[in-house]
Amino acid sequence: MPTFNYVAQDRKGKTRKGTLEVESAQALVKQLRGEGLFVSEYQEAVAVKRSRKFKLSEITITKAKVKTRDLMLFSRQFASMIGAGLHLVECMEILEQQSENPTLKEAIAGVKMDVMEGKSLAEGFAKYPKVFNNLYVSMMEAAQTTGSFAGPLDDLATMLEKTEEIQRKVKGALMMPTFTMAFAVLINLLLIKFMVPTFVMVFGDTELPKPTQVLVSISNMLQGVQSLILVGIIVVITFSTRKFVQTSRGRRIWDRLKLKLPIFGTIILKRSITLFSRTLSLLLGNGVEYLEALSIVANVSDNQIIREVLEDARESISRGEDLSDAFVRSDVFPPLVTQLIGSGVKTGKVPEMLGHISKIYEAEVTQSVEALTEALTPILTIILGVLIGGVLIGLYLPVFGIGEQLMK
Repeated sequence: MPTFNYVAQDRKGKTRKGTLEVESAQALVKQLRGEGLFVSEYQEAVAVKRSRKFKLSEITITKAKVKTRDLMLFSRQFASMIGAGLHLVECMEILEQQSENPTLKEAIAGVKMDVMEGKSLAEGFAKYPKVFNNLYVSMMEAAQTTGSFAGPLDDLATMLEKTEEIQRKVKGALMMPTFTMAFAVLINLLLIKFMVPTFVMVFGDTELPKPTQVLVSISNMLQGVQSLILVGIIVVITFSTRKFVQTSRGRRIWDRLKLKLPIFGTIILKRSITLFSRTLSLLLGNGVEYLEALSIVANVSDNQIIREVLEDARESISRGEDLSDAFVRSDVFPPLVTQLIGSGVKTGKVPEMLGHISKIYEAEVTQSVEALTEALTPILTIILGVLIGGVLIGLYLPVFGIGEQLMK
């Protein structure tokens, strides 16, 4: 059984040091907790090597990404344990054990060590920006002023849960038409590449109709070296486009294009409004001042156009203007958004108004996605039939022509 040296504080804040022989670090924390002591630091006096079963899931080529759902579960569990009266270090011990994401587990372990060394929770989170973004750190900094972490953590968990839900709905609506069109194009290319040459051999020197001649020309392009050149051109275009979109100018053009797309652009804009209004409401409601809150929301925004509007709003407030002025000038947000924000500024209830905006547009996104899904199903079926059916008809037109000649 290992022996641990520990440093702990009692309920009056006095430091106590000692040595205890227990089964594990968790047992140490639990036992001292029962004695009214909060462990701030511990170290195993004698290193004991423990063998454990090898897990295939631990093999990773790249570092595992912390998903929104992982962070949501972490926040919810953290809030529940703090609300139950557990000490920060004890909470982090349990969360580290329960986490299945290796990247998040590593971050929790690092934050735990920082807290044990006397650093604040926000300082610990700030060391892992890829796991805990500016929003998370700022919420913890605001929570430190009140000394209560449970409420802000629960608010963060709720926001992350709703964010994941709205993103899942939008991605689902965009994925179906994308997948259907990609499938139709792939089937057509396979038909043209492999079936057309067979039909050409069958028809021999027979004069082919114009649609069939077009299919033959496309098929010739997909054969041999020409097909490799075509694939190379597609790869170069795709790579160049991705590189361009990663630039500031390219990102701005791409994000504006997404907002201008018919049908889909409206859904994307509503989603962006929902996310920005909910995040800003959360920050302002937890005591983060306007300029800092707008800067954080701008940094976490995934749309360059929305980010520029928020940065303009920050500049407006620094000049003494109202928050709503920048939103009106942008000509991006619907009048309902600017009017509600303006009302919030006048009544001093901006966080509440932003909360109303997020609820309104979350419901609209849900309705729009459902309506789009219902409308796209028959439309995509028709498009799929036209694309594949058109190729098949083009292949069989010569057969129909031969049949007419035989009947004469």
